[in-house]
Amino acid sequence: MVWHEFRNESTESIPPFGVLRVTGVVVPEPGRVVLLADRPDSFGCQDRGMLNGGVPVGSGKYGVCTRTGPAAGLYEADDGVPVVGERWGPRPGGWRLRRHTGGFVIWGVTNGTAGLALVQPQPMLSLLGKTDGLHGKFTRGTVSIWSGPLGAEVDTQHDLSLVYNRYGEVPAGKWVRCVWNDQGNDWELVAAEC
Repeated sequence: MVWHEFRNESTESIPPFGVLRVTGVVVPEPGRVVLLADRPDSFGCQDRGMLNGGVPVGSGKYGVCTRTGPAAGLYEADDGVPVVGERWGPRPGGWRLRRHTGGFVIWGVTNGTAGLALVQPQPMLSLLGKTDGLHGKFTRGTVSIWSGPLGAEVDTQHDLSLVYNRYGEVPAGKWVRCVWNDQGNDWELVAAEC
């Protein structure tokens, strides 16, 4: 495993094995590069989602985090028990991995009482959704995120705003596939229900 030193830039303590978002770097002294970290601020994660080590890290304090795996990840018990192969990831404002959210794949629960699972980072690069309104060509619109087993997907009650559509007009309520455009560092609509 590769561990990176980070400084907690949030106003909260990061729980042991919680998921965090890298926001930049600082060099507090020559040769010492430290990541800056805060709470996740989006649904799922690509390459900036990291896992805290085994101790809490207070606001302004230093800790270690990793993106190599498998590693222990703190999950939200209210979402149920993670199943091997499921994708779990962060949601805005929380430190725990959530069901029907991308960023990490579950290898198995290691401590159900503590809400810990063994996870492998797997960036969320694609998602299924439905358009919330008319989504015109060369415009940005809102897409409701849907997730779950094929044919039995559920509305996650989370939306992606400002999804770019370079193709044709898509009416409201249509199924769409969105992908992460790493050159634009944003979500893009690439397929839509006819």
